[in-house]
Amino acid sequence: MGRRIHAIATLLPAAAALSLAACGSTSSTSLTISSVSSTTQATPATTSILVPPTTAVPIPDQMDIVQSPVVSGPVILRGNGIGNAIFGQSETTAISNLEKVLGPSTTTAPRPATNCTVDAYLQFPGIVIYFDRKTFVGYDTGPGNTGSANTENKEILNVITTDGLKIGDTLAQAKQIYGSMLRTSAAQGGSWFASTSTGTVDGLTTDELYRTNPPPKIADISAGSVGCPAVSP
Repeated sequence: MGRRIHAIATLLPAAAALSLAACGSTSSTSLTISSVSSTTQATPATTSILVPPTTAVPIPDQMDIVQSPVVSGPVILRGNGIGNAIFGQSETTAISNLEKVLGPSTTTAPRPATNCTVDAYLQFPGIVIYFDRKTFVGYDTGPGNTGSANTENKEILNVITTDGLKIGDTLAQAKQIYGSMLRTSAAQGGSWFASTSTGTVDGLTTDELYRTNPPPKIADISAGSVGCPAVSP
């Protein structure tokens, strides 16, 4: 539309000049022709100035691309699962839901596990997911999944229970959060268990329970079946 308006405006001076030429002398006509010629020569330059700048238009296929909806904030750990992955879901459904909050797994597929209560596991960064008979049954943020007790898991700290407990919190903070719902045990060098509305979450402590300097902290968070059961308090 911008080019068409300019073209009409350009022709108006030429039309006026030709009208005057019809009533005037030959020299006037000559000058008029020269003017028209000049105007005609200037038109390309003027027209090119009015051409609007090229605007990049997204390719339709690119507009439909959606980035992976991995949660940027803390991953919520519950007594019955993680995010929309709930214990009892099929292996395929649970993995799809877990990838939405944990990102891609570090192992390409569940691997066999020769451990009681579970028969396969899938490793995500800092967290192990357990399956039994193609069903999601538990998770563990470590260090229990590596067999090294009393070591705070440094690989994944951006996790939190529904009640607000985080890896690295002191046992005293855990007691403030859960009150009488928190139990502890000297088993495995220090263990903790908390009853919640979605089930029990538990784990190890970074030090033996009687220590005061440094005070024992929450070393990991787990729930469900994670292999051979630990000694209950």
